[in-house]
Amino acid sequence: MAHRIIKQPNGLYAIWSTVVDNFVMYDATVDDIIREEQVEIHERIARSVRDAIARLESGKLLDIDRTFEECVETITAIHGADDETLMQVLAAQHPPAANGTARNEETT
Repeated sequence: MAHRIIKQPNGLYAIWSTVVDNFVMYDATVDDIIREEQVEIHERIARSVRDAIARLESGKLLDIDRTFEECVETITAIHGADDETLMQVLAAQHPPAANGTARNEETT
């Protein structure tokens, strides 16, 4: 959403939309605006993730998308076949755990 935060004469804030040329929020505190931004950012991120997953599942990859095998090749070329993260990822290639717990480098 293209918008600007405007200070109102009463000391509170409004959000002016440059799309609809009107206020989309008014009499807001800083915390109100932060909460609104968090919701919008969350929705934008969720859409982006769903779109990326849909591309992967459909096989319609973009030039920037990489396959698992391409990633493994890159890691091996840059960090070597004995890279700790690579070994953990390769060892984890079995059906997902029932709880669906994702792992990342910080949690392993």
